[in-house]
Amino acid sequence: MRHTEEYRWVYYGTNSKGKKIFRHYTNEQEEDVLKYLSERGFDHQSTDGGMIWITNKNNDEFSYYWTTGRWSTRKHNRQRHYQAMGIKDFLDRYIDNDEYLEEQEARYQNAVEAKAKEDEKIEQHILNILEERGEEGLTSRQLKDDHAGEWGEERIRWIPRQLELKGLIFYRGDKIGRARIMRLTKYKEDENENTARA
Repeated sequence: MRHTEEYRWVYYGTNSKGKKIFRHYTNEQEEDVLKYLSERGFDHQSTDGGMIWITNKNNDEFSYYWTTGRWSTRKHNRQRHYQAMGIKDFLDRYIDNDEYLEEQEARYQNAVEAKAKEDEKIEQHILNILEERGEEGLTSRQLKDDHAGEWGEERIRWIPRQLELKGLIFYRGDKIGRARIMRLTKYKEDENENTARA
């Protein structure tokens, strides 16, 4: 097949902010791309919409759009796309390139570690708030109202669940509105001691 060796940008339109959008087209045919992948020894699966799933030797899976050369990774973030000239450029520069793969893996691990550290800080912050509120406790709705803009709603949904699984907080069953009240586990222990004495 004749491989694309340079970018061919074509005006695609203008977005709502008035920015002009350009798109690259590979001018490569799906049949040729699939044949080339087989020749290079890559597992692949063609799907509707001009997209191919491609697996490299590390068993990492990539989505590749053969019409435009746009690609992304299932492992890292499919919302972020990158641009290759064509299928040969994609394989040579990215998924069949040990140095690039090692760099991407290191970046991914760094991001995971950074997120874990940030989550730990948020967990400790929630525990500190609960310590200050004492028996009164706290609901996830109150956390959302006070910290959603800072931490994000997704973290506010699942970090209290992690604290519960770690045995650091508990839910007695009482609520404020429709939201359950969380408390530090020590208040559950106090409750058990008072029940035993009674």
